[in-house]
Amino acid sequence: MTNTATFDFSGARVLVTGGTSGIGHAVARAFVDAGAVVTVTGTGPDAAAYATDLGGCTYRQLR
Repeated sequence: MTNTATFDFSGARVLVTGGTSGIGHAVARAFVDAGAVVTVTGTGPDAAAYATDLGGCTYRQLR
């Protein structure tokens, strides 16, 4: 699926809970692509690897 909408979130700070897989991951990627500073959270031990795929994101594991 290709995102054709154009949004400018340059400099905005965004928190995406559950941003390491599925819909949350796609939402986080869209915000990164739109210029936002994104922090994603997740609960799985491998979640940091998914966040790394986004580039330019900060990852915080929840317990």
